Amino acid sequence: MTRQRLLGYERGMPIDLAALLRSVELRREDESPDPGPLSATWEDPAAFRRALFAFAAERTGTLKSRAGTAYDVYADAVLRHAASDRIAFVEVPSRGVPARLRFSELHARASALAAAWTPLGVKPGAAIAIVLPPGVTGVVALAAALYAGACASWITPKGDLALAAAMEALAPAHVVLDPKAPAKVGEKLAKKALPVAAPPRAPGVGPHAYAPKEPCLGALSPLRAPFGTATLVPAETVVSSALSDAMLVHRLAPGERLSAPGFHHEQAFLPMVLSAWLAGAAYVSVPLATFQSTPAVLDAEGVNVLGLSASATAALRASPRAWPGSLKALFRDVGEPLDWMETRAALAGNNLGKLPLSNLLIDTAAGGTVLFSARRPQGINAKTLPSPGVPWDLFDPATKKPTTGDAGLFVRRGDKPDKDGYFLLARVASEYLWGSTLTPRRSARVFPGEALSLAVSELPFCEGAAVVPLPGAAARGDTRFVLCVFIGARQNDPSFTDAIDKLVRERLGPDYTPDAVELFPLYGRGKGKKVDPEWCASNYRAGRLHARAANPGVAALVELRRRLTPA
Repeated sequence: MTRQRLLGYERGMPIDLAALLRSVELRREDESPDPGPLSATWEDPAAFRRALFAFAAERTGTLKSRAGTAYDVYADAVLRHAASDRIAFVEVPSRGVPARLRFSELHARASALAAAWTPLGVKPGAAIAIVLPPGVTGVVALAAALYAGACASWITPKGDLALAAAMEALAPAHVVLDPKAPAKVGEKLAKKALPVAAPPRAPGVGPHAYAPKEPCLGALSPLRAPFGTATLVPAETVVSSALSDAMLVHRLAPGERLSAPGFHHEQAFLPMVLSAWLAGAAYVSVPLATFQSTPAVLDAEGVNVLGLSASATAALRASPRAWPGSLKALFRDVGEPLDWMETRAALAGNNLGKLPLSNLLIDTAAGGTVLFSARRPQGINAKTLPSPGVPWDLFDPATKKPTTGDAGLFVRRGDKPDKDGYFLLARVASEYLWGSTLTPRRSARVFPGEALSLAVSELPFCEGAAVVPLPGAAARGDTRFVLCVFIGARQNDPSFTDAIDKLVRERLGPDYTPDAVELFPLYGRGKGKKVDPEWCASNYRAGRLHARAANPGVAALVELRRRLTPA
C-alpha cells in the first residue's frame, strides 16, 4: 500500500483542489498542512490534470486544450485573453519608461510574426532558440513560436564560448537574435536568424495544437547534471505545470502581476511567464541591478506576487521602505542559501512580515515548479513539499534505490537520481526539510567546472586548470568554487589573473564565475592540460599545492620539466 493510500485516497475518487488550497494556506507559522489533498494529486496524476483544467476554467475561462488529448498552448495562454484590456508583460528597463504589452497587442504581434516565419521554414516541431534578454521582443517571439507549434528555448545572451556550447546542446533549426546587437552564434546559425518583428497581417492558419508528448519547450537546466544538458519538455507537462503554478502555487487571478527580480532566467523565466499568461495575469520583468538600486521601481506596476531571490532580499534589507497594498504574497527560492536573520530583518523593515511567504524551486526543464511549500505569515523556514500532480520518490544517496524511510534524495518519478536529483529531504510531520544537494552546487545550480577549466587551459600561460568545491559559510550552507590554475615554471604575473577574469566575463558569463582564482607555479597531474580534478581537490584542501609551490626543490623540478618538455 502506498503512502498516499494510507491517507485514504483511492484511484477514481474526485480530487478536491479547493481543499488542497485550504490545506496549504496556513494562518500560523507553527501550523502543518493536511497531507491528504496534495497526496491525492501524486497518486493519480491523470485525475489531477482533469481536475486542474476544470478548476482553471472556473477561474479564468474555458480552455481550448483538453487534458491528455491536445494542448493549444497559444490559444489558452494568449488568444483567450486578447479581447480583454489586460496587461500580459511589463519590461522595466535599466533607464527610461517601462514597456507594457497588452494581451491584444501580444496576439497581434505574435500571430503576424508567426505568419512571417512560415515562409522561412518554421513549422510545427521546429527548434527555435530565442537568444535575447527577458523583455518584450523576446516574449513576442516566444508567443510566435507557440503559435507555430515550435519547440522554443530561451537563452540569455552570454559569451561566445558558453553560447556555442548551448547551441550545440539544443541544436536549433532557427534562432531569434537582437538585430541591434546580435549574439555570436556562429555564421551558420546566424544565417538562420528569424526576424523579430513583422507587418500586421492575418496568419494563414490558426494556432498549433500540440500532441501531449510533442516537445513544446527546450531547456538547458542549470539544476541538472552535467551542466548544459538539453531537455525537451512535452506540451502536456508545460501546460499542466503552468496551470498548476498559476492556480495552486502563485494563486494568480486575471489582471494580477507576478515578478521575481534576481531569479535565474534560464531556470525560471519561461515557466513564470507561461503561468502568468494562463491565469490572464502579467509578468513584470525587472533587472536585478535596477531593483537593487531602486526597489520602488515595482510600485507603479502594482505587483501582487513577488519572488525574493537572495540578492533581492539583501536589497530590501539595505533600503527598507513601505510597499504598496497590492502585494499579497511572497515566495523565495528554496535552492538559495537561507540567511534567517537577514530575511527576517528585510521583511520586518519593509513591513512585509504579515504577508504569506512560501518556498519554491522552479525548473524550466521540469515544466515549472518542482518543490513548493505551504504559505505562512512570517514563514522563514526551509520546509517544502513536492509540487502537485507529480509522482516522486526519495532515493538512498548511496545505493540510488528508493529508500524505505522518510529521508533521502528527492527525484521526480522517471528522472535519474544521479542527474536529476534535486535535494536531500527529511520528513518533519507532513512536510519535508530541505537539507542540501547531493553534490556540491552553488544555489542548487550545477557549477560548470569542467567547461571553465577547459576554457582557461587554452590561455597561453596555462598548463592546466581544475575547479575545487569548498564548503561556504556555515550560516549560509552554500559551496564556494575555487579555480586552481597551473602555470608551470612561469613567474606569476597579475596579467594572468586579468586574462582569466576577461575570459570569464566576455566569453563565458556569470554562471561560470568562480568564487576565487589561485595560480600555482606547478604542473598538475593529468593528461596534457587536462588536470585530474580529484587529485587537485585533495591536494588543495590538504594544503599540499601551496606547500609545493613554496618549496625551492619543487621549483627546480618544475623548471627541469619545462626544459625537457618539447615545445
